[in-house]
Amino acid sequence: MTPVFRFLGPLEISTPQSAVSLTAPRHQIVLAKLLLDVNHVVPIDDLVRAVWDAVPPSTARTQIQICISRIRRAFSDAGLEAQIASYRPGYLLQAAEETLDVFHFNRAIADGRAAAADNRLDTAVEKLRAGLGMWRGEPFSGIDSLAIKAAAVRLSERQLNALEECHTLELKLGRHHDLIDELMHLVQRHPLHEQARSNLVLALYRCGRQAEALEAYREARHTFVTELGIEPGEDLRRLEQAILLADPELDVPGASEQTKAWALACPPEPPAVVESVRVPRMLPADDPAFTGHDDTVVEMMRHLGGDSGQARSLTVSVITGRAGVGKTALAVRVAHRLATEFPDGQIYLRLDKAEGQQAGVRETLNRMLRMLGVSGCWGVDDTEEVASLYRSAVNGRRLLIVLDEVRDEAQITPLLPGSSTCAVIITSRQRMVRIPGAQLIEINDLSFQHATELLTVLVGGARASAEPAAVLELIDMCGGLPLALRIAGARLAARPHWAIAQLNERMADERHRLDELVHGGLGVREGMAAAYASVPPSAQNLFRLLSLFDVPDLPGWIAGPVLGTESAGEDLEHLVDARLIEARQDHGVMARYHLHKLIQVYARELLADQESDRLRALAIERATGAWQFLADEAHRRLHGGDYIVLHGAAARWSLPPEVVNRLLRDPLEWLESERTALVDSVRQTAEVGLSESCWDLAITLVALFEARGYFDDWRDTHAVALAACRQTNNQRGEAVMLYSQGTLSMFEQRYDEAAARFSLARRVFEKVGEVHGLALCLRNMAFLDRVGGRSKLAEQRYQRALELMRKVQDPVGEAHILSNVAQLRMDSDDLDAAEEMLDKAMAIAVGIGNRRVQAQVHHSYGDICLSRGQAAAAEKEFRQALDMVREVRDQAEESYVLCGLGLAQVRLRHFEDASRTLRHGYALAEAGTDLTLVGRFYVAYAEMDSMLGDYDGATYWADRAVKNFGEKSAAVWRAIAFRLIDEIRQARSSVNRAGYSRPTDLAAPPDPPRQQ
Repeated sequence: MTPVFRFLGPLEISTPQSAVSLTAPRHQIVLAKLLLDVNHVVPIDDLVRAVWDAVPPSTARTQIQICISRIRRAFSDAGLEAQIASYRPGYLLQAAEETLDVFHFNRAIADGRAAAADNRLDTAVEKLRAGLGMWRGEPFSGIDSLAIKAAAVRLSERQLNALEECHTLELKLGRHHDLIDELMHLVQRHPLHEQARSNLVLALYRCGRQAEALEAYREARHTFVTELGIEPGEDLRRLEQAILLADPELDVPGASEQTKAWALACPPEPPAVVESVRVPRMLPADDPAFTGHDDTVVEMMRHLGGDSGQARSLTVSVITGRAGVGKTALAVRVAHRLATEFPDGQIYLRLDKAEGQQAGVRETLNRMLRMLGVSGCWGVDDTEEVASLYRSAVNGRRLLIVLDEVRDEAQITPLLPGSSTCAVIITSRQRMVRIPGAQLIEINDLSFQHATELLTVLVGGARASAEPAAVLELIDMCGGLPLALRIAGARLAARPHWAIAQLNERMADERHRLDELVHGGLGVREGMAAAYASVPPSAQNLFRLLSLFDVPDLPGWIAGPVLGTESAGEDLEHLVDARLIEARQDHGVMARYHLHKLIQVYARELLADQESDRLRALAIERATGAWQFLADEAHRRLHGGDYIVLHGAAARWSLPPEVVNRLLRDPLEWLESERTALVDSVRQTAEVGLSESCWDLAITLVALFEARGYFDDWRDTHAVALAACRQTNNQRGEAVMLYSQGTLSMFEQRYDEAAARFSLARRVFEKVGEVHGLALCLRNMAFLDRVGGRSKLAEQRYQRALELMRKVQDPVGEAHILSNVAQLRMDSDDLDAAEEMLDKAMAIAVGIGNRRVQAQVHHSYGDICLSRGQAAAAEKEFRQALDMVREVRDQAEESYVLCGLGLAQVRLRHFEDASRTLRHGYALAEAGTDLTLVGRFYVAYAEMDSMLGDYDGATYWADRAVKNFGEKSAAVWRAIAFRLIDEIRQARSSVNRAGYSRPTDLAAPPDPPRQQ
């Protein structure tokens, strides 16, 4: 069976028909934790710790429930059979073991070990290789959670053990000639694994490379003594002695003479022949701590190596990346691996400090000619003439040339040989795309696993193992940048009395972090400063100001507002070319731009030195104005206009219509994509005293927070904005925030708190003459009256709110109130009057094209049909509502509609459909905070069980509904639940008298998940 869940590499979930996309980090972490304990209950506290590590927010459990709901929805959409069930004290992912790639890995390894125990070595190797083939990279790569990373390390250890077992068996089978490269790479990645070292030494010896085998042993001994302070183990020491004695026991066990001859078919390389011409050997020392990029090394060797004499043209590899990312280390590693394939020499030149264009190129050419034993070009001023002599000197020679830290293509064009017998490795921050046939290698920061391996080599395994959390924190502060990690590791190695956490404390303050990343004349800041100096002043200004925004990435259009210009696209591209920022494609719409963590620290140093507080505040105000402009337009497209929202006088920064239309093809998705930046803008405007911008943006974002259930963001942004308004005595803004906070409390069924906030907001709205705000506030206060059973007061407030809505010409607000009045009429069984109110609301919604309100009205029509006993008509109305809420992706309203649809299906006796509908809706409701809605599902389940004759189940659900509604002061629904209990009792007694039994042809609904 093909695995559905793959996490031996990046987390993937797919079926032959579709793939499940879970891009949100929290969703990935929760699913990863459930997969690690598949078919076992994972306590919700464990999930909280996995997502937030040490300090979870107060709403962590609610957010976990939302994550579970989203994952369930994704599974359902993809047609996966796997289910996530709720069990005390957490959740359980139910899935067949065969759907996990780790199951296939474990089974293959177990089969391989069993075959090895039976001495079926060929079969054992086949099974082990099959299991190892399930791996696609680091387990759960890209998931940022300490708990998941710890599990990934354990999984990687199992992979390493299996690989070493496989190597040992393959050596027994005489396959040593196939293992050399793989063993070398393995030893580089895991220098402290003795079994890998032993296998490499033995494989080299069996290939007739005795000197290299002994050198590999000496390297192993040096590593163990230096890093661990101990000698190699007895097995490895015994292996060295056996090699020195040419012990026949080292030959392939039971090998024939033909096999032994084949095993020795790779004789030791003869010593280098000294030729009449000079053979340069200029490569810097290979870094023993090099880690990561193993696949890239192999890829480059394949491109550059082989029979160069048969190549049709010069082979070139260009390594590009930001300063400090490890370009030079990778180039040197590959060059050393290829050195024997280029016997005429290896030239290494660093070009970042070469003088001016033509003179610098001539000087470089003359240096290269001297290295090759050619002299006498000092009087020649013609660069092309010197270049021709250089090409003649290298023609036909097998040379490997490394050109390090190249500034641009013009600098190296004369340095490229014309001979196909040569190969060139170039490193540069620039993407050299104009070199014909060049292999372009882009390298990035180290993964957590490779960064951990690097630090372990630098500071010692015992020291790193003693402080695993501090190691991860140090990697995070360095942003995975190899140069920063090497400097940090060197400082710790030079100070063995320091704890790793001690260096972390010194680096915690961003203002001094780059000062701490200096050692032995090497620092991180220098490379960034060189890149910064290479771009124009306007790009430098943009670079400094972009560091103001503490978000994962930024849209390209923000550059203009930040600088206060119409467009700044060229400045952005200058920064990309200098590798000061990284461009990321945003689903093919527009690129987004990211500042590396340490580069942002450097930019903030420059910002503090060169920009005043006023200029920084202006940049924030302009950027927020642009986000506000787009958020306003997104709201208008979602609601048909500036309805049911209040705005302030904060300045907007307009963007061109073509940009707006491209960004807002899907307004809600745009709000989702910019959520982090938008929320951060609320915080930033508060910090610089822009309270009007602060509250205006906060209230506009409620459209997103409400539709997607981001109640934490709602709460946090409004708390910040409310404090900013009070600090600046912004009374209107304060009232708006109080009203919106009350709305959030109302959604969360904290009705007393909501009422208090509405009361405060109402007084301020009346004081400052804010009619629209007063109408919105009265509308919500009337809702509280209705759910509290105060129908007469609710009626009065709705009527007053309706008058004010018409006065301020807010048709969406008017339609909402009409729908709410219709609910009041339904509560009193005046269905005709309720329908009349809904007809008016529908006419308004259709007139302005507001699909959300239309969906809500269809939902209410469905409720009326249910009240009239017209279940088929009700089902039709609910399905229309469901199509609309899914079209606008209003998940909160979707759960309400599913509850009504499920109840209609129950009354139509379509129990299987009803069960599926109610399960889906219940999952959405359970993930949210609307406990009244949860109680409505209890009512639906009670009615379904009652119709199926399961009166015990019906009573259970009805009792839960009564308790739920009682807790939340939902007087109307509590009365419905009590009435249902009476009907269940009457039905039970009728059945007992008549001898009625449950129909055998009706399947009982599956037990719904119990709320914790």
